[in-house]
Amino acid sequence: MNFSAIAAAFGISEYSVKEWKCKVQELFGKANVKEGLEWAAKMGRRYRSIRDELASGNVKRSAATKNLEEYFESMYGRKKLEVFARVYKARKRRSDKRSSSKKIR
Repeated sequence: MNFSAIAAAFGISEYSVKEWKCKVQELFGKANVKEGLEWAAKMGRRYRSIRDELASGNVKRSAATKNLEEYFESMYGRKKLEVFARVYKARKRRSDKRSSSKKIR
């Protein structure tokens, strides 16, 4: 997935997606963010590798590969992105409602 796909799912600008890293580093520390991003990148590469091997026919679909594929899809796939985006949008709507009700008073 790329920045524009993530931005579109969340309904925010691509710039906002690109700029999150500095804010997260301030909250959690540079080392923690680096470790988390490296781990996520490694898992994403593994998921794509399994998916590509299955698609090419190099690997036969066994119960183990099916379980791995389902796990990686559930953790890193588009549906997971959509879940995060729905939660984000719901929270944003709630905070927008709270701030607009304060303006009215």
